[in-house]
Amino acid sequence: MKRRNIAVGVARRLNNHPNVLHADTKRKLACSIPVKDAVKGGVLKRNQILPTVLIVIDLAAAVGYIPDGEWKRVIYWVAAAVLTWSVTW
Repeated sequence: MKRRNIAVGVARRLNNHPNVLHADTKRKLACSIPVKDAVKGGVLKRNQILPTVLIVIDLAAAVGYIPDGEWKRVIYWVAAAVLTWSVTW
């Protein structure tokens, strides 16, 4: 019982303290947040180029199956593009 009270007290103090994160951690977090969002007209980041190309290829594969009427494959490739988009963006 005593350990739980100590843990709750520490958690409360950490949540209320403004400088919980180390300065180096704050710097890393600030660098990982994109300055411009690609949706708002910004530039693609380097690690988003390959997934974006993959999304385009997936959608092209889906379009290729439309004339044949193979709707299961169309849905598969569109779902693959949506999944890649949701992970990347």
